[in-house]
Amino acid sequence: MLAIAERLERDVLAACVAHPTLLPLLAEITPEHFESETHRRFRDQLLNGGDDGDLVGLKAELDARVAREGIDERTGRQLLLRLRERRLRKDATEVDPGRQREVAEAIERFARRSKSRPWNAPSDATICAAFPRSSIGRASGC
Repeated sequence: MLAIAERLERDVLAACVAHPTLLPLLAEITPEHFESETHRRFRDQLLNGGDDGDLVGLKAELDARVAREGIDERTGRQLLLRLRERRLRKDATEVDPGRQREVAEAIERFARRSKSRPWNAPSDATICAAFPRSSIGRASGC
């Protein structure tokens, strides 16, 4: 079974393979957002073209993952947001004193952007209507 970090990275890449409209959002995420060197190389190939023969197997796996997991464009946007959040949280724990303000501002921008739902995340009302009595609904304040 894949580790949580590796699964998130592969799901992000799978979404971008299946939904090229997500590539501009992937371009906003630096290679350092990916822990795996293979995933960094695949990201680069998606954004800059080229054909790295070593990545053919990964491409096939990502295509299968999209079908198996039902990763649509909206889910892909949410996955990209989660990858960005993961990097911000990591930066916050490793930041040197000279960068604390910069990281705090980045986290604040992320929080504002997340609250405004720039990537078509469902509203709380939509979540409450869909999951009125579930833990998902309760987590959204229903």
